[in-house]
Formats: sequence, C-alpha cells, structure tokens
Amino acid sequence: MRKNIADVLKNPGTALPLDFEADMSDIELYGERIFPDPVRVTGEVRNRAGLVTVEADVYAVGRASCARCLEPAEFVCDIPLDLTVTENAENAELEDYVYVEGDMLDLHGVVRDELILSCDMVILCQPDCRGLCSRCGKNLNAGDCDCVVQEVDPRLAGLAELLARQQERNDTDREV
Repeated sequence: MRKNIADVLKNPGTALPLDFEADMSDIELYGERIFPDPVRVTGEVRNRAGLVTVEADVYAVGRASCARCLEPAEFVCDIPLDLTVTENAENAELEDYVYVEGDMLDLHGVVRDELILSCDMVILCQPDCRGLCSRCGKNLNAGDCDCVVQEVDPRLAGLAELLARQQERNDTDREV
C-alpha cells in the first residue's frame, strides 16, 4: 500500500486517486483471522494550498465465529479515512496524521489500525442470536432443546427451600 505522492506534495491543487486492494489476512482477533479476503481502499490524496490530505473509504468483509452459537458470522466494515499528510516526524504519532517519508505514502498501518478498531467487541451471526443451551449445547437458533430449565438463583435458594417446606406442610394438612 505504498504510493509515491511526490507530484501531489510539490504541486498545490493536484490530486492522485487511490484505488487498491490490501491483504489484511494476518489480522487475528478472537483467535481467528477475520479478514481472509482483500480489503478495498478507494479515495484520493489531494494538495489544497499546501495542505496534503488523504480522503478514502476502507471496505472489508470480515468473518468470525458467532460469540453465542459458534456458527459462522459475517460483518461489513465501511470506514471513512480523513487524514492529514505530514513530513514532520514529530507529528507522526498524532491522531489523524499520516507520516510520509521520502515521498512514499504507506497506508498499511493506518488501514490495519482502523479495521481493528472498527470491529465489534462481540461478533454475532444475527442480533437476536439465542446461543447454545448451557446444559446440552444445542444451538437454540434451530429450536428449543429438551432440557428442563428449573434453575434457582443461588441468592434465592433459601427462599425456594422455605416455599417447598411450606408446600409440604400444606399438602400434609390437607391429607389429615
């Protein structure tokens, strides 16, 4: 993703189109490589009266396992980039700046960082994914399982025990 932008740097009012694909298959999140397909970057580098900017869109389709049901999930990243080009190494670490060394613009690191930051903390196959049954492991999106769900909140276990004893007493009183 290196592009020689010498003409744009030296000539105010000029622009250079950006249109390339980048390999980001080495990005690993959640224990998986989530961008197996090339990432598309389109836009332009423009010199406006000496201020050189990069305006581009990054488009990628990511794939990972659903955090709830472990089925394959697909998500789209469509990220706008609006950066200022700097030849000053002191500005290189500032947000919204991209450092150019020797007339070569390298967007690889910027695109990589933006992709990672745009990913959700939890990837789901669908917003209302029901996940897996905690007892039998069945995918609840495919239907309910046959497990009997009668869990008592541990904080209320004592109350449940009292209610059970009370029910036993009521049953005994009725028999007499």
